[in-house]
Amino acid sequence: MECKGMVEFSGQTYRIMKINRGSYEVIRILDDARVGTFDVLPRLIVHPQGVKHELLMQVAMTAMRQAKVSWTGPGPRKEPARVMTPPRRRDSAGFFGP
Repeated sequence: MECKGMVEFSGQTYRIMKINRGSYEVIRILDDARVGTFDVLPRLIVHPQGVKHELLMQVAMTAMRQAKVSWTGPGPRKEPARVMTPPRRRDSAGFFGP
């Protein structure tokens, strides 16, 4: 796990740990207690443990605002690859000229 930094919210400080791509763990510094996890892909979803849903949501949003987490929104739309067909060749086979 990688520590992404600290977030202060409502008088408490929380450590944000990256546990996977787009997934983070939140630990309250005061008592070193895990208060939940949150995911930022494809959208913000929180999984509280022993705290209210709203509290963890606010901590996660604060972490996002303070750039403590790596969030990448939907990227640019990619068009499907085009298959290029070679131009028709005009050769003497089947060509009847004047």
